[in-house]
Amino acid sequence: MELPRDEDSICKICKDMVTQARDQLQSNETQSATMRLHESCSNCHKTIGILRKRFEETSYEDFLVSLLQICRNVGSLSDSCSMLVFKYYENIVEALKKDFTPGDVCHINGQCSLLQHSHDLYVYPEDQQAELKATDDVPCEFCEQVVNHMRDTLVANTSEVEFHKVLTEQYHSTVYYYLVSELKADKICRLIGICGDRVVVPVAPLLPRELAVKAVTLPNKLIGQDEANSYIKPE
Repeated sequence: MELPRDEDSICKICKDMVTQARDQLQSNETQSATMRLHESCSNCHKTIGILRKRFEETSYEDFLVSLLQICRNVGSLSDSCSMLVFKYYENIVEALKKDFTPGDVCHINGQCSLLQHSHDLYVYPEDQQAELKATDDVPCEFCEQVVNHMRDTLVANTSEVEFHKVLTEQYHSTVYYYLVSELKADKICRLIGICGDRVVVPVAPLLPRELAVKAVTLPNKLIGQDEANSYIKPE
């Protein structure tokens, strides 16, 4: 049994939509956008892969000092930042071990998403396509592109009221203002050691009493002549 071909207006609209969608997918503009997306995602995976290897090869103490170096550059929040680093350092390390992977980071920052913002893409040279190593250079341009993208995403998708819901009452306005108005890609990438020469200076953060490590000076123990003579072996 054969049914007559459906030629009503709804069917025609449906076929027109499918035809337009197919033409759009086959257009040069769409293919070019898809290629840029793949390049962006691939570059992000390479960059985070290098940083992951650096993290794995950094000692426990050196990584702590690196975090404190970053804290000293956040102005009035410096001491609070240092306190949080000391208090939650073990949690920070464990979270990075678990979640600081190319797949997770590049998904969160939108480099592998079709909804990414339009930025000039940095393309890795051909000689950087080999196996990644911790000593590989991370392009400064790509770091700045990622920071700018994350800032644009925050501004476009998060209001101050929404930001307040996930952050403490006391600091949400200060942190939100810093992220929206003071977050500079070149400065952030320099702080984490990707752009320019990293300046390492002594850090001496102020800590609350419960986090302070007390240095106890042991008194010198004086011994008498008789006790000293007792350690001398007889000839």
